[in-house]
Amino acid sequence: MLLGIGLITSCGQSDVRVVEPTGVVDRYVIASGTYQRVMRGEIVQIIPRKLEVHIGDEIIIENQDNITHMIGPFTVRAGETLRHVWASTGTIEGDCTFIPDQKVTIRVLPQTQPRTKKSFWPEIQVENVDGATVNTADFNSDKVLVVTLWSTWCVPCRRELPQLQKFAEANSSVSIVAVNLGDDAPSVRAYGCIHRACTSPCIFDS
Repeated sequence: MLLGIGLITSCGQSDVRVVEPTGVVDRYVIASGTYQRVMRGEIVQIIPRKLEVHIGDEIIIENQDNITHMIGPFTVRAGETLRHVWASTGTIEGDCTFIPDQKVTIRVLPQTQPRTKKSFWPEIQVENVDGATVNTADFNSDKVLVVTLWSTWCVPCRRELPQLQKFAEANSSVSIVAVNLGDDAPSVRAYGCIHRACTSPCIFDS
């Protein structure tokens, strides 16, 4: 279930207003099994304990776990995705269900200049596994981008590729880009056809 963009109230004031997202999108995913990991004493780092954002920025929290989680001022029920646009400056502090005995502090700053989405890839023309030329900037999106480096001779890499592929197929907020190191296109295509490990975008380091 996708929750609509919420109404944002300013800290310590009474005005309520709807603000459209105009800045950076911060996306966080609470994976299935997070609560069990916390109960086992594991440290689960999903959101920074101290987060700085600007007015107009958007935060998206996807809860894939089977219980409700609290993150600072937000409560995200199991299976839901929360979208929130920051409308007013201030400092917000709250508990977090997967950070025991710790607070999450969010500082909302003024929007001093136009902000754009965070881009990992620059605009570089590269060859993909099919021999076509692609622009790496096309891989930029609101999804969590996982970049894996691999070669056909690397046994751990070969084991990892299908696992990453399954993970991306099961998580709509994640995309995979495989960067091959040192192999030629025919070898990579043959490996992909035999092992079905290259269904994600695959490009070459050259």
